[in-house]
Amino acid sequence: MNKMANSTRLDIYGTFMANVHERSMATIISTEDKQYSFVEVDQLVNYLAARIEQLAGSEKQRILLSLTHSYKIIVAILAVLKTGHSYVPLRKEYGETEIKRIAMECGSTIVISDHREFSELQTVLIDDYSDANLSGDERWHQYRPSEEVYILYTSGSTGTPKGCSVTYGNLQYILRNLRKIGRYTRNSVVGFSTPFTFDVSVTEIYAFFWCFNSCLQSYRF
Repeated sequence: MNKMANSTRLDIYGTFMANVHERSMATIISTEDKQYSFVEVDQLVNYLAARIEQLAGSEKQRILLSLTHSYKIIVAILAVLKTGHSYVPLRKEYGETEIKRIAMECGSTIVISDHREFSELQTVLIDDYSDANLSGDERWHQYRPSEEVYILYTSGSTGTPKGCSVTYGNLQYILRNLRKIGRYTRNSVVGFSTPFTFDVSVTEIYAFFWCFNSCLQSYRF
């Protein structure tokens, strides 16, 4: 990972970190119960990023995400971006057999979850913050356009679910165009209501970037 300071035009994680510094106590996520500031989210991201690095080592990994619909999705994805890996959202209806198949297909050995342990995978429980060191340095990975950021699997309604790999260049293209058509201010609030296994959720997940200094409203289902 290399420390960067907005040297890349669309430095997604760098945009988040700029807000951590400039608007540390401003709200980035609101839920039914609580509000999370940029600095609070950064601390949670630091903890998860450290756990990922402990398990993944220096090689790039595809990390499975088995998460309920909540703010934890944003925290987990930011932790993956910081460490330079890619992530694979898992549908809540997937059973053990389907998850094992996807893990083998993706070569995944790590899963981040907030509700269960996985017997054949290294599980990082996102709620396990007891006695955790939540501080961290300000280095983050700089993705090349050709690097994979995430894999989305199809619903499988017409057969076996198939994975679609999305690169950092693909994601930049989406965000660049959204930034052109969207009119947002610091008072804008974006609803996060789409399941993160659907491609349209990308516009909500990365709202902290393409809406500049907006707040992300996370609804629980």
